[in-house]
Amino acid sequence: MSYKICALGDAASLFPFMQIGVDVFSFEKDGDLSKKIASLVKKGYGLLFVSEDVVKGDLSVIHSYDKRPDVNIVLVPGNSEGESYGQARINDMVEKALGQNIL
Repeated sequence: MSYKICALGDAASLFPFMQIGVDVFSFEKDGDLSKKIASLVKKGYGLLFVSEDVVKGDLSVIHSYDKRPDVNIVLVPGNSEGESYGQARINDMVEKALGQNIL
C-alpha cells in the first residue's frame, strides 16, 4: 500500500514543504487537531509533518498514533521560541530503540 505525505501548520512553517511538492494544509491554532489528523489519515496520508506551533504542547494527539505502523507524525520546529517538543520526542524514540540516548 502506498501512503501520501503532507505537512500541517501555519503558512510560514509550511513554505519549505510547498517547495518540495508535499501536500500542505493550513491549520488554525484554535482548531481541532485530532479531527484534522484523523481526516488526513482517512484520506491516505501516512507521513504527516506537523508544526510544533499547532500542537501547542498537547502531545496526546500525537501519542495516540504512536502504536500505528501505518502513520508517522513528525514534529517540525515552528516560529515560536521555547521548548522543542520534536527534539524531545526524537530523543525518547532513540532511547527506546537503543536502550540509551546517544544524541
